[in-house]
Amino acid sequence: EVETVPPFAVRVALVGASAGVFTPVFATAGIFAAWYQYRPSTLQGIILKYSTLIAFGGGAYTMLFRTIIPFMAHHGEIVLPFALANGISASIFYAALERHYGLDFMAGKVDAAPKQS
Repeated sequence: EVETVPPFAVRVALVGASAGVFTPVFATAGIFAAWYQYRPSTLQGIILKYSTLIAFGGGAYTMLFRTIIPFMAHHGEIVLPFALANGISASIFYAALERHYGLDFMAGKVDAAPKQS
């Protein structure tokens, strides 16, 4: 069995690139989760939630696919700074954590203890 591990810089770049590329997915998933977790407690809140549902054509899926995803697709200049910031911060935090804890611990090996500095 041959197991190769990419160099440290490549691992950091992969983490940063994936975090940056998936930023629009994170935003969409966050809006979707917030829509379904919001439980209005007042009559006005219930009316607001369901009137918004009707205005967007019914449900969170419709709101996502008709409004949010097209907006993100056509306005990349708004999403790009957030994607870059997410990629850079993910790279920095991954590099710091891997330097501190070690690759085995970061890879999720159960028997790996954090390395002693």
